[in-house]
Amino acid sequence: MTRLIFWIVDRPKVAAVILLAALAVLFAPLGTLRFDGDVGRVFLSDSPLSKAQRTFDASSQGAIIDVAILIEADEPLSPADLKAARDLALNLEFADGVAAVSSTFSLRFPPRHAVFPDAPVLPADLADDAPGRLDAFRGLETGLPTLIAERALLFVVAVDTKTSDTRQAIEDLDEIAAPLRDAGLRVTLTGAEAVAVQMRAGLSADLLRLNAIGAVLTALTALLLLRNLRLAVIAVGPGLASGLAVLGLAAWLGQPITVLSNVIPVLMLILGVANGLHLTVHLTAEEGSLSNRIARTLATVGPASVLTALTTALAFGTILGTGNMQLEEFATLGAVGAIITLVILLPGFAILSALLAPAPRALGKGFARTAERIGGPALRMPRRTAAAGGVLLVLAGAGFSTTQAWFPLYQNLPADSALAPAHDRIAGDFGGAFRLWVEMPEEAAWPDLRRAVRAVEAAVKADSVLSELALARWLGTPETPPSDEARARLPTVVTDRLRDPETGRLRFAVALPEPMRSSETLIAFDRIEAAALAGGAAQVLGLPAIMRHESVALIYQLSLGLLAACAGGALLVAGWLRQPRLFPIVLISNLLPVLIVGAALHMIAAGQLTPPAVLALTIAFGIAVDDSIHYLNRYRIARQTEPTRTAVRSAVRSAGGVMIMTSILLCAGLAATGLSLFFPVRLFGAMMVLTLVAALIADLVVLPALLMIGDRHADR
Repeated sequence: MTRLIFWIVDRPKVAAVILLAALAVLFAPLGTLRFDGDVGRVFLSDSPLSKAQRTFDASSQGAIIDVAILIEADEPLSPADLKAARDLALNLEFADGVAAVSSTFSLRFPPRHAVFPDAPVLPADLADDAPGRLDAFRGLETGLPTLIAERALLFVVAVDTKTSDTRQAIEDLDEIAAPLRDAGLRVTLTGAEAVAVQMRAGLSADLLRLNAIGAVLTALTALLLLRNLRLAVIAVGPGLASGLAVLGLAAWLGQPITVLSNVIPVLMLILGVANGLHLTVHLTAEEGSLSNRIARTLATVGPASVLTALTTALAFGTILGTGNMQLEEFATLGAVGAIITLVILLPGFAILSALLAPAPRALGKGFARTAERIGGPALRMPRRTAAAGGVLLVLAGAGFSTTQAWFPLYQNLPADSALAPAHDRIAGDFGGAFRLWVEMPEEAAWPDLRRAVRAVEAAVKADSVLSELALARWLGTPETPPSDEARARLPTVVTDRLRDPETGRLRFAVALPEPMRSSETLIAFDRIEAAALAGGAAQVLGLPAIMRHESVALIYQLSLGLLAACAGGALLVAGWLRQPRLFPIVLISNLLPVLIVGAALHMIAAGQLTPPAVLALTIAFGIAVDDSIHYLNRYRIARQTEPTRTAVRSAVRSAGGVMIMTSILLCAGLAATGLSLFFPVRLFGAMMVLTLVAALIADLVVLPALLMIGDRHADR
């Protein structure tokens, strides 16, 4: 290693060419980066429920996707509004790729109706008796959704993606609906695929924003801290290269950028710069020839930088066991990215130092004095400080344990998206924008379906259940199932979902809002699911069920990963230092800030523990322990020649100032997440910042106190 360092110092330009060539290979596929807005991948895992959902999608849906079109007016719908909507319904019927259109204009009276036999509920002339005709149809009490409210209409369009690209199909539907906007109506397209299109567009814009602003903030902060342009370049250069390299890694791995992985490049950037700052500050304090200064810096700080990369990679690695593809991609990219950041950092620092390093100078004295003032209580009253930390740990743990697992879909939409409020309006007028599918046992007969449908209808908004029973009621024969001829009156894409064409298995659909939109919608979902299962249903599927159950299971798994990251990180540090007694010391001092910020969710997020929050705490622990590593590294060196109390003070003096500087740098870089279009990214960044600040205080106060207590016999 020493020979390699001296070779780099002697031939920095040659080494730079080699490093740049390696980076060019990583950067090569950047143009192939993809963006993922697949709603299913956000929630689906390898659980039995997710497997059942995939089987259901493959058997009942295939290449068909549903797009909902919400049409709204400021005033009650007028005859002119209805005529424009009817024209849209006709145009959609003949649009390329459209398999079926469900709307109020699709409804007909039953063949034996006394007044309007087999007539459209809303005829072509849209006479003034339209409200009366609607009331007459509702009076049949079939349960069939009418898809019309006083000021709104809802179309459900089934699109065959075999004949039309999904994104293009949605754009075509939006263009077909444009005349309604010209007529003064509001039109919003939604559904899982429409959500995906908006997420992909937002991610593309977000990626550039986060990385550009994060790079600028990090570079400016490094310049302000170091007060020298050449030193700033030495500290920042490898980190900037690391951020881009991670993007290239994602392309090489074929991983699309998601709402969560969107933050990894800027995270690696600031992590690389933070370690670069440790190296740079130490370099300025070294005396002698430049090659010796670089070699001693890498020998002293380099091992700690290696360990920080390993703890960060470990934190990401603990996420791999969730079974969720998006999170596993996030974990893989983060873990490998942390190692790549290290690989770029050490030779990059040596190269830039050989080319740009100024003469030795004193840096960070003011920050060092601040660190000593913050750590003063630990030096004067170690036992009281440790006891206070223990009490705070228990209280914070109790607060964190009372948070509620929560994962709403609407938070994964861009901030400027019109879909979340549209979903709320659909829920208010039509039951909800999402379909819950209730599947009966394979042997279930018609009476079983009737019992289950009635049980669910008693628990939901009127006209929000679509079933064969509603068709039988429409025919006036609810005691018997509809004939094949009667079922043929509905589109095939509907009937095949209600009754599996191969097995004959019966199902029915319920229109619902997303379960975790609010506590009220969550209670309502649980009530409906319980009614379905009590009514004889075999299982409840669909995106609402996945959002309700998979999110809770996912957060539980992530919480276990958080504990594993904390224990594994502390064990790794203790093992590196070959001092087992340090395991509880490192664990307590780094778990404390994690639990404090976790408990703070009661104040900043209504006590809701979301996957981004758990991920932030997990990754923040992996990064926050970096300061502990650098502190313990200085403590280990000082302890070789000094008693415990003096070594603790020396470590605070030599490492504390840089710890404050790196924390400022990390927080400045993470501030870019506050400008993200996505709430999970903003929450991730905010929790990272809070955890890093709390971790800095813990490392300067609690960690020294625990060291002094743990080492009480070392000087005797």
